[in-house]
Amino acid sequence: MLQEAIDPLDRARRLGKDFAEGAAHFDVTGQFPFENFTRLFEAGLLGLVTAPEHGGHGGGLADAQAVISETARGEPSTALVLAMHYNSHYTLRRFGKWPAHLAERVLLANRHGPALINAAQAEPRIGSPAHGALPETIARRDGDHWRISGRKTYVTG
Repeated sequence: MLQEAIDPLDRARRLGKDFAEGAAHFDVTGQFPFENFTRLFEAGLLGLVTAPEHGGHGGGLADAQAVISETARGEPSTALVLAMHYNSHYTLRRFGKWPAHLAERVLLANRHGPALINAAQAEPRIGSPAHGALPETIARRDGDHWRISGRKTYVTG
């Protein structure tokens, strides 16, 4: 059967059952479930809410919620990171407030492999910048890369 012919919810349900087998390992070791995201990518689920013109399926929030729920039944940590990934892609698709070159770079990466997006915002002294404070973390260009210095209290994904 062709991958495209299988409903995304069915794919998520099957993967969630498989992910359940390794869930305790990730809880005990604190390791990131990289292989789960490779499998989500191979199943076409990382691009669920990404715009079709960028290689995604153009799904909505209800689609994302259903896939996240099925994933969470098997491996909640994978589902949490997947939710953050969907949130970023859906926001980018709906509101498009990223610089064009950065959006294209992220969207291109997501077409070619399991590239996850995240927002590391909360800092020890200020909490979240959403409350009005300016972040203390600094990003400086260093040749072809960025050097980031600062502390975050947590990052999901």
